[in-house]
Amino acid sequence: MADPGWSDGSVEITETGPGGAILYQEDRLAVRFSWEFATSPALVLVFGPSARGWEGARQAEIYDFVAAEIVRQRAPGRAYEIDLEEGVITILDRATARPTAPQPAERAPVVAALANGDVTWREVEALAAIDDPAARAAVDRALHHHLSIDTRLSAAEAMHRQGRLADLERVIARELRGLSRPQDGMARALRLAAAHPGDRVQQALLWASWNGTDCAPHCAALLLALTGAAQEPFDETVQAMLARLGLHNSAYDRQAAFAALCALVRMELDFDATD
Repeated sequence: MADPGWSDGSVEITETGPGGAILYQEDRLAVRFSWEFATSPALVLVFGPSARGWEGARQAEIYDFVAAEIVRQRAPGRAYEIDLEEGVITILDRATARPTAPQPAERAPVVAALANGDVTWREVEALAAIDDPAARAAVDRALHHHLSIDTRLSAAEAMHRQGRLADLERVIARELRGLSRPQDGMARALRLAAAHPGDRVQQALLWASWNGTDCAPHCAALLLALTGAAQEPFDETVQAMLARLGLHNSAYDRQAAFAALCALVRMELDFDATD
């Protein structure tokens, strides 16, 4: 299985009835998949472009990244299989084999290796699984990573699971306000926002919808769902409004779309809020 850590792309999963859609995006490429629930031993089947319809040599890498993201976002610990010829990803209804945790004498070099260099969410999750003061300290440092929203949110989520971060919602709200590009942590931020939809998080989603970035339409879509103002699949009017919130529209179009969003969700933007 290839290491999916190579990609700068993002994976967005939407659900409609007993299935839905998956969108892989990076700067110059978008690949669309559909998915549906399956019967054991499969959990979910994902359908994308087959090898016959694929241009270029990146199919295997992108499919592995998409599969790993599906597992991370929606089916933690599950195994998956990929059929590149047919363009099918199968998320299996069984767990992946987990490596034996390192013994105390072995932990120091393992922690040092994981914490050395630029720590990503993958290293954070591995460190969080090690019950060791040095590993916990490394996760704590990752909470303040100076560049990666994804890393900071991964650390916050791990610390919250460990009972060492009570106010996860505050961190989620702060990071939502910092969103710019989808590949910089948007998928994790929206997943956590959906799981912790308090007032601060909803206000942060409204801010991110106003902020004129490529993330704005996605944040607005989640806010519509959380407030019950609209549900996917959105009608044409809502889809048009969301599209106008994006970075590449005029300030006038974004302002008009944002006013429409505020009316739908019955909220006003609090410019004085910090989280």
